Amino acid sequence: MNVIRIENVSKTYRRRYQRGEYGTLKTAVANLFRSSDRHPSDKTSLMALKNISFDVKRGQFMGIIGKNGSGKSTLLKILAGVLKPDNGRIEVQGRVAALLELGAGFHPDFTGRENIFINGSIFGLTRQQIKEKFDEIVDFAELSEFIDSPVRTYSSGMYMRLAFSVATHVDADILLIDEVLAVGDGAFVRKCEDRMRKFKEQNKTIILVTHDMGAVERWCDDAVLLIDGNMICKDKALRAIERYVRQTGLLPEGVAPEDLTRLQQTMGFKAKPGDQCVRLAWVNPPLKDYMATKIVRRTDRYPIHHEDGTPVYWFNGTECVDGSLTNGQPYYYGIFAHDKQYQYLPPVLAEATPLPEAELIRLTTTEKLTADTTVSVTQIKIDSIQMVNGKDTPTTLFTTGERMNIQIPYSLDLSRPSKATVTLRILRDDGFCVYETDTHAEAVEIPSTATQGILNFEMKSLPLLSGDYFLEIQSADDPADIPDQPVSRYSFSVKSSALEKGIIRPDHQWKLEIERPGSTPRTSSSQE
Repeated sequence: MNVIRIENVSKTYRRRYQRGEYGTLKTAVANLFRSSDRHPSDKTSLMALKNISFDVKRGQFMGIIGKNGSGKSTLLKILAGVLKPDNGRIEVQGRVAALLELGAGFHPDFTGRENIFINGSIFGLTRQQIKEKFDEIVDFAELSEFIDSPVRTYSSGMYMRLAFSVATHVDADILLIDEVLAVGDGAFVRKCEDRMRKFKEQNKTIILVTHDMGAVERWCDDAVLLIDGNMICKDKALRAIERYVRQTGLLPEGVAPEDLTRLQQTMGFKAKPGDQCVRLAWVNPPLKDYMATKIVRRTDRYPIHHEDGTPVYWFNGTECVDGSLTNGQPYYYGIFAHDKQYQYLPPVLAEATPLPEAELIRLTTTEKLTADTTVSVTQIKIDSIQMVNGKDTPTTLFTTGERMNIQIPYSLDLSRPSKATVTLRILRDDGFCVYETDTHAEAVEIPSTATQGILNFEMKSLPLLSGDYFLEIQSADDPADIPDQPVSRYSFSVKSSALEKGIIRPDHQWKLEIERPGSTPRTSSSQE
């Protein structure tokens, strides 16, 4: 069933200005008494949309893509009822919630509380309905401390959080989003994505205008490509992205469109199973000078979106190892090729099932396992770790300064002597190592008298500032063997109300000493 129908919609913006003159009231009055040959003028019109036609079905996630000035925002405003088309016909069935340009619909001098009621009424809710949803809106936006402050004092991220929260709590049938998520921090954007995922599960319709081709590929079923007000195509998201890249010339320098076609046909991945790990290697290495690779692991061959799964690795090399897997469980890896700005290649699927340890040993003894698929069997094995906060609640979202405890369950094979070692690293999402330590370096001895245990790494006050991070864990029988062992990687995020910049927030204090002639020095301090 179609909930949106657009037929031959056009929109023209008309402009009139005088050459060489300011457009003031004085000049306008003076020009009334001038002859036409004394004040040459330009009358120009800009046709933002030209006979656009397409339908959107109920429950569809539609993307609208194109360069700046192609008519994307104009089309969204027409769908929201903010603008009227010059000609054509639009049918929209259901309640519409729109997030247009940042702060649209907010009065800067009113508080966040007042703007919630204003926006809610615009979306068609009664005052009682808004009251019932008020606490949920504020909690989702994480603005309880600022809800009674004028919104002109809000940052762009706070604007976005409040607008998104209101728009997604009014029980709308259709949600229109125009690029506003670009100003959100990583943790909140993930909340928004979870919210949009629930919208899709509820069979509601979403239309997204964005320049982020990765978001279009990840979220959208179909996409409409606009160029200079013309609709070039309405197609599956990946095909529309490829058409966009080709039409607009948004390719890395020195790369021709035919390179993409050849690369898409020749690149591939090979998954080699081992004991509780999988080694992934390129069959045909990509053009490394401008490409990177993102890998996600999942247990479902056909997820809702291509990138659904657990992030495994970003790399420019030829192979990587994914460890701490369940033997006998089949895993599916989505491998995505990216350039610096756009995700323009469809994913490559690799499948592998880690071999049980007994099978691995049997194959090794009969020399049926080749050297590049052999994975060393170690005395210490790490199970899936857990991160908990100060309330002992498992989570992947932490706040700067709160307690963080990393629980690392392990098992030991007591029949084999070793100096069991566990290495822990914290990396920024771009791969930069923020911190690394290991049990050997800190003289933490893992006793060889028990077959199982839990190794706890506790930070009483998490010093990381806002951002997305990875936690890496490796284990080996000897510290020297750590570099050759598979890496288990887990993602987590940190949010902070602090205004400092950087990666860490050290425990610190400021001291100020003031000396005046003939007086005892006075000290003023601020400690954190």
